[in-house]
Amino acid sequence: ASMATLGYASQLRQRLSRKRSARCAAGVEHTSVSGMTVPRMVVGMWQVSGAHGYQVDARKAVSAMRDHYRSGLYCFDMADHYGPAEDLYGIFQTGLQADGGELGGQKPLGFTKWVPPPGEMSRRVVQENVDISLQRMKTDK
Repeated sequence: ASMATLGYASQLRQRLSRKRSARCAAGVEHTSVSGMTVPRMVVGMWQVSGAHGYQVDARKAVSAMRDHYRSGLYCFDMADHYGPAEDLYGIFQTGLQADGGELGGQKPLGFTKWVPPPGEMSRRVVQENVDISLQRMKTDK
């Protein structure tokens, strides 16, 4: 990571540590970031990338996501290069809707990243890749 990135991360950690936290019924600490309440603990989905040399069982992965969600860990971190992470989030979202919706009114949150290869970085290229992630995640925002 660049020094600028590390500096920004340090500043963000300091701001977050100064924020007052709340706990949900499940005991998960929350904080506010840019006006949005988020849990301090996020479920990372890099493990489903396949980079470990094994194939991920999609049913087991989605089941684990449901377990995390039910326990109050409703925020998932993924990226376009985490293999099927965005697709699994989409399956999870679709299944949640089919099961009657959000738990206690709390919608799951999915944060993703796009890691572009070097090259053209026009608005069109960025929008096309954002749209791909949104389609995979089965969401429109």
